Amino acid sequence: MSASDDADARTWSVITGEPLKVFRGHFSAVQAVSFSPDGRWILTAGPRTAGLWDARTGQFFPPTGLAADPFLRGPLRGPVTTAAFMSDGQRIVTASGDGTVRTYYCSACARIDDLIRLARGRLADLRRKLTPAERRLYLQG
Repeated sequence: MSASDDADARTWSVITGEPLKVFRGHFSAVQAVSFSPDGRWILTAGPRTAGLWDARTGQFFPPTGLAADPFLRGPLRGPVTTAAFMSDGQRIVTASGDGTVRTYYCSACARIDDLIRLARGRLADLRRKLTPAERRLYLQG
C-alpha cells in the first residue's frame, strides 16, 4: 500500500511489483494509508480529509453515511497527516498538523457477524420477514 503526491493511494503486487488497485478521490496529496485489522478496509488521509475504501473492490465507502459529504473532515487548520484504525476495527483516529486528534466510529467496519446481528435486530424492529426475493438481494449485497 502506498500514499502519493498525485492524490491517489495504491495497492501493489508483492510478486510482480505492479499496481493492483488505485484508490482515487482525494483532491491533493495522500499523506498516509492504513489497513483495518481484518484487512477489509483501507483508510487514506490527506490533505483535509480521511477516506474509507473497500480493500477488495477499491470502491470508496462513505463512512459518515452522507453522500453529500462522504469524507471524514479534519480541522480547519493544518493537514490531516495520518489516519488509522483502532484495534477494534470500528474506531478511526485521525491526526492533523495543528496537533488535533479526532476519533470517529464506523459501524460498517464491524465484523461480519456483528453486522449480521445488527441487521437481524433492525429487521426484528420492522416486525416482518423478508420475502425470498428480498433475502436474495440482501445476501448478494
